[in-house]
Amino acid sequence: MVEQAKLKRNLTRIFLKWGSEAVYTMTFDSLSPSQRAALESHCSLMDGELPVIGAYKDEKEWLVITTKKIAWCFDGTRLCIPVSSVVSATVDFDAMQEKRLTMDKVNEILINTHDRGIIPLKMEAGGPMCGVWNALLHIGHQNTSGS
Repeated sequence: MVEQAKLKRNLTRIFLKWGSEAVYTMTFDSLSPSQRAALESHCSLMDGELPVIGAYKDEKEWLVITTKKIAWCFDGTRLCIPVSSVVSATVDFDAMQEKRLTMDKVNEILINTHDRGIIPLKMEAGGPMCGVWNALLHIGHQNTSGS
């Protein structure tokens, strides 16, 4: 449990340092009780697992990052991957350039996993996306460096 609490603190710190909370996306502890309840109904926690970041727009668009998994739904399509499978994360810089998007308009992170390839994560653009991206980079670094 101590390791889970440490990971939650680190990911929260990274999310807030490199990104920001916004309309739908924030640290799980900053969500309203109704948002937390809605997310908990979609994503049950395992023993010792701690929620870190959450986003709740509606039943078809939500995100939960915990100390053990990343679960989300976009346009009604649900995905869940273990944190342990994350290798790295990036954005599609070619698509950004082609569409002439600045970082504050990008709403997709590409999560590279060791077992399922690259998985797109669509989410709230701007500060939340930057914060989640950096949290995922940290997770990937932890998984690949053995620390």
